[in-house]
Amino acid sequence: MLTILEELPPEDPAGKYDLFCELLNLEDAAHAAHVEQWLLDEVQIARETAGEEVLTSARECSRH
Repeated sequence: MLTILEELPPEDPAGKYDLFCELLNLEDAAHAAHVEQWLLDEVQIARETAGEEVLTSARECSRH
C-alpha cells in the first residue's frame, strides 16, 4: 500500500486516470480491512490529489 503512495504521479492523462482508479480501489480495500486511520488518511489524500490531476488534465485537453 505504501509503495503506491510513494510512486511519482504519471505525466500522461491516461496514467493519471489509472492511478486515480487504483487509489480508489485501494481506499475501498483499506476501509474494508479497517487499517489504521493515519494510513487511510494518506490514501484518501493521495486519491483526492490524483482526482484533481485527472480533472486538470481533462480541462487542459478540452481547451485544445
